[in-house]
Amino acid sequence: MPVRKMTAKERDELFGSGLVLPVKKPKSRSSTFKAKPSTSKESFIQSNVEYGDGFSATLMDGPSADLFEIAGLEWTADLNDAVWGNHNWKSLLEECTTAEIIETGSQDHTPGMSDIFYWVAITDQEKFRQELRAVMLASTQRR
Repeated sequence: MPVRKMTAKERDELFGSGLVLPVKKPKSRSSTFKAKPSTSKESFIQSNVEYGDGFSATLMDGPSADLFEIAGLEWTADLNDAVWGNHNWKSLLEECTTAEIIETGSQDHTPGMSDIFYWVAITDQEKFRQELRAVMLASTQRR
């Protein structure tokens, strides 16, 4: 499907409604992929008796943890497009040797409302952060 540019009237109606806020684009490409200043080393890890340390995810909603935050990267539209243009959440995590994606269940009771549930077991939190960051930054080179 071809993409068309939004007219000025459509843009005014959409942004003027308060439903959507415009996103500011970065001024230069060099400032696009910078590390987020970390004030603390808060853990994204949850504990699960059966599957160990990690976080939950679903096929439809993705991971419960913010992957950009874990990787220490500031979210930008360019980085977002680079990462998700090359990966989905599952393929991104499959690139990390310290993450194991475990299918824990599914829901298929209602048509159009099915989902698969996962636990992402993390064996080494710091190494996972480094691997995830490397994979995300490598996505920017593939564009």
